[in-house]
Amino acid sequence: MSAISELLTTSPEAFVNKLLPKGDYLCQIIEAELMHGYWKANPPKRPKARWFEAYVPTIEIIDVVPTGDEDIDAEQMAALEAFGDWKGYKPPKDKGRWVQPQDIPGYDDKVTCAGMAFINFVLAETTEEWEAMTKLADSAHRFYTSKNSQGNPDGWVIKTLSTDPETHTPPAIDSDTGLAEVIEATKGCYLVVSIGHEQDEEQKYEPKLTVEATSAV
Repeated sequence: MSAISELLTTSPEAFVNKLLPKGDYLCQIIEAELMHGYWKANPPKRPKARWFEAYVPTIEIIDVVPTGDEDIDAEQMAALEAFGDWKGYKPPKDKGRWVQPQDIPGYDDKVTCAGMAFINFVLAETTEEWEAMTKLADSAHRFYTSKNSQGNPDGWVIKTLSTDPETHTPPAIDSDTGLAEVIEATKGCYLVVSIGHEQDEEQKYEPKLTVEATSAV
């Protein structure tokens, strides 16, 4: 344990906010959960606040996916080496999931809710304060459906996730499997996550990591 006085001798390099380089990464889902979500009212498009439940995975980087262009790949590896310890990294900021603390009327403290990202899926609309489900969300079938128009399992869980890091092998899910089991089946699966950087227009804040897309291995 270091003495507090050592803080004054700490190198300024320790205060650098390193940002994972943009690119495609092979990732593994190490945890998955159903989380509360909240969007405040935004008239006239959204006259009332939206309360919902969403699927939120926790991901860990396994490897970088090369582009096939030697110059681009060399530049990417140089950026990753400068970043340091990128294998096993859990973006964003070592948390591994896209969530956000939100100010919600009636709550003294901020509530951690599902963030807006292409890796999260809204599954159900709810009443205020998540007391009861009102209906399945329109995006629920894009997450998983037991039967598509051809009678086969479909959705992101089937098309994108794989139990094998090298060959696309969707998780085995029976047609009568409940949602809790589907969420559980995503744990340990692999996928490719396209990581990007987002910057506010006025550049008042540091850029942050975003999920631009997800795809199969």
